Amino acid sequence: MSVSPAVSPATSSTPSANHGAGVLLALDSCGSRPGAALWDGSGDPQVVHMDERPPRAEGLAACVQRLIDAGRRDVSSITSLAVLAGPGSYTGLRTGLAFVRGLALLDSLPVAPVSALERLAFSAGVDGERVIAFWQCAPDLVVAIAYQIRDGLVVSLNEGGALPLAQLDGFVARCRAAHPGPWILALEHDHAASGSSLLSAIDGAATERRVVDSQTIGVLARLGYAKCERGLGVAADLVLPDYFGTSLPRSNRNRVAAPFAERVTY
Repeated sequence: MSVSPAVSPATSSTPSANHGAGVLLALDSCGSRPGAALWDGSGDPQVVHMDERPPRAEGLAACVQRLIDAGRRDVSSITSLAVLAGPGSYTGLRTGLAFVRGLALLDSLPVAPVSALERLAFSAGVDGERVIAFWQCAPDLVVAIAYQIRDGLVVSLNEGGALPLAQLDGFVARCRAAHPGPWILALEHDHAASGSSLLSAIDGAATERRVVDSQTIGVLARLGYAKCERGLGVAADLVLPDYFGTSLPRSNRNRVAAPFAERVTY
């Protein structure tokens, strides 16, 4: 296992493989409701969910086949891919990313990696809004990333990472100082119970708090489609997962203790 710096989709895109999103297959193998979606940019994404968590490779293949059969399509009609790239389950990420890489490499398809924090911000905000997405990954550790929603994309404001809980209020204050104006504090509904105490320490004078259900395949498909449509898909071998960074004791050993600012490749 080797560790390499994070790769920006904007600097690693493959223009020759990016000719619009066309028909996009989105895959989530590490969220609370794993599954797949097909979308061509019109209507609503077509979705199939899985019961298995984390899903196995054969389960993902069967899920995609059911989706294609239901849509009366052929695998060759898929022209772009999107995948949830973490943070999330170690086993789920490895299985999903390996499956997507295999599909992408067959026809040199562009892949839009979407982080769980991007998806959360996209679900909580509308165009023009600035959103801080929170994800508590340990009792006293939180991942917080600042974004702005622009033209259907989630743009990083280069603020955030894994923070001790005690520093969260200061991080929000720095974001507000660097980018004056209203902010949205977004929290996934699955984390709402623990998140209420998490957000209670933050000054709410210039912030609006939103608890949203972001863990849907449809949201992943829409965000991935927007990326590929703008030529922000990357080559399959550049799709790398984000992991939570913590060395704290935890009951779920199926997590990786790697710094959040780094990506792990195999």
